[in-house]
Amino acid sequence: MRDNTDDVSEAGTYEPLPEKQYQFKIKEASEVVSKAGNPLFKAVFEVVNDPNYSGRLVFEQFSWFPKGHKSRNVNGICKHFLHVIGEAYEGDIEILPQRWMNKRFVGVIEHQADKQTGKIYSKIGEYVLPEDVTPQENNNEDVPF
Repeated sequence: MRDNTDDVSEAGTYEPLPEKQYQFKIKEASEVVSKAGNPLFKAVFEVVNDPNYSGRLVFEQFSWFPKGHKSRNVNGICKHFLHVIGEAYEGDIEILPQRWMNKRFVGVIEHQADKQTGKIYSKIGEYVLPEDVTPQENNNEDVPF
């Protein structure tokens, strides 16, 4: 690949999304193994139906810990996400990120600072259940499910 980088700053530019509720489409999803040997689900969410921010991406990952692990309660975040996107989330389940592709959901962006650099980035702080989305919060459109 060849390219001219005269128009690219080494520092890069990144403007966090404003803190508010957005509709997202799952653009990418995969399962990898964490350094500790546990399942780790990675996803890329794309903002949709927003006049100013459609196409912007948010990167997320969910750890999954086995029964008996001291961090097992962290699985609750992933369990709630599965509920929000209409996947099985109770009892015996099989988590298959390839099924997440193109599903839509509503989430609330919050800002977080990188612990090392202090740089602010966008993070989904809340995944909203379809029944909790009101038309006003959803840009007066039908819930995307």
